[in-house]
Amino acid sequence: MVGGRGPERAEAVRHRLASHGGRLKLVSLDVTNADDIDKAFDELDRWRGGRVDAVVANAGVNAPGLVADVEIEDFDRCIDTNLRGVFLAARAAVPRMKRAGGGSLVFMASNGGLIARASDPVYCASKAAVIMLARAMALGHAGDDIRVNAICPGPVSGTEMVERSLRNSTDPSRAFAEQLAAAPLAAVRGRMITPEEVGELVLYLCSELGSMITGAAIPIDAGKSAGIRR
Repeated sequence: MVGGRGPERAEAVRHRLASHGGRLKLVSLDVTNADDIDKAFDELDRWRGGRVDAVVANAGVNAPGLVADVEIEDFDRCIDTNLRGVFLAARAAVPRMKRAGGGSLVFMASNGGLIARASDPVYCASKAAVIMLARAMALGHAGDDIRVNAICPGPVSGTEMVERSLRNSTDPSRAFAEQLAAAPLAAVRGRMITPEEVGELVLYLCSELGSMITGAAIPIDAGKSAGIRR
């Protein structure tokens, strides 16, 4: 089941996944709305008989600017989407996973939750909270055989957030070059991380191959969060 607010993007997902076979259900929801999340999981119960094996909480927005410059509405939107949305999905998933004998929760955090960015403190705070939520839940639900992990990407090419950031820059080419220069492997390879590379890590954490990984915050950021190179 894939849930989101945009029907056009949902249809694009359906089209991409159709060639892989299997069943796919699309639901319209706002991750910050508890009723929407509950209705989606109720629909999943009807569709799959109440069994939930894996949940990926992937929605995210940012609120760039120094704290004194960020509007309260933008702060609320960032925290609600990035943290409340993850909490609501996890809250609905855990009882179902317990009944199924276990499962895997994957939260999309950010390397901004591992290393601070002066220009984006609200976003960094929201993603650091997601990481700590994953760690605490991993401890709290190990006895239920529910694994909880956070993935911490750097800038991912082709995503709405990255594309908007480049468009809003006064010099997009320079902004792109600076993004690459900040991450060792990105600088060497001349590219950002791809959505497919993040997706492969998600699949690994949801599969039996990742059955002994829980409470982890895994960076996939071309080495940016490893430290200062010079």
